[in-house]
Amino acid sequence: MTDEHSVVEDTCHAVRMSRKKKLMKLPYNLTYNGFRSWSSFKQKFQKYAEAYDWSEGDCLNCLCWAMTGKAADF
Repeated sequence: MTDEHSVVEDTCHAVRMSRKKKLMKLPYNLTYNGFRSWSSFKQKFQKYAEAYDWSEGDCLNCLCWAMTGKAADF
């Protein structure tokens, strides 16, 4: 087995384990402060939610956690 194959398997395993957890620490770039592009943030957030199979409730909770700065006031 090549090192590259092992890295791919390790990554796939990590993704499967993370999906089981469903909710985990949000990536740094998955925050919204009210100043950057909303559409760009929304697209990233939706893709992340889809990848981790979040329910509507999960999305709502994580969206609250993702809001920072001025955006957190709303």
